[in-house]
Amino acid sequence: MAQTVPTLPPPVSDELMIEIGRLCCAWSFLEYEVERTIWGLLRIGIDVGQHITYKLDMRGRWELLAQIATEHLNPSYRNTLGKIKEKMGQLTADRNLYIHGLVVAKGPEFNIMSIVYRGKGAGKPVPIFAEKIAATRTAVQDAARKLAAFNDHKNYVHKLLMPGGTP
Repeated sequence: MAQTVPTLPPPVSDELMIEIGRLCCAWSFLEYEVERTIWGLLRIGIDVGQHITYKLDMRGRWELLAQIATEHLNPSYRNTLGKIKEKMGQLTADRNLYIHGLVVAKGPEFNIMSIVYRGKGAGKPVPIFAEKIAATRTAVQDAARKLAAFNDHKNYVHKLLMPGGTP
């Protein structure tokens, strides 16, 4: 029997939605710090850097960062970045499950599940809870803080462009 996709999403608690939103914000900050590292290594500003990184997903950004780091950083600094990168595969998978997964209700208790349709675990419903999303957010924030500290140490600074304003 073919499975059907529900036409309406199941009721999701405000707590769950808030945690998903917090994870999105944490991920955006991490993306910013990865771009800041790439642009710092290349010694370019946002005006040029955004044209290089804007279409890259997180995996693509880290691949680019690894290539650039090999050419521009000593082994100690590459090791520092490598420790952050080691966690990115699982963080990305978890983030995709919570943010891009199709939320469905399953079972007699109406458990909230998320399903992704590509990559590891594709098609398998996974229970989602606010606590699990919060743990992923915390790990993402930790990676972003470590990368921010690296960027600050290397003095990789650029000004954000605000809409309608100047840098």
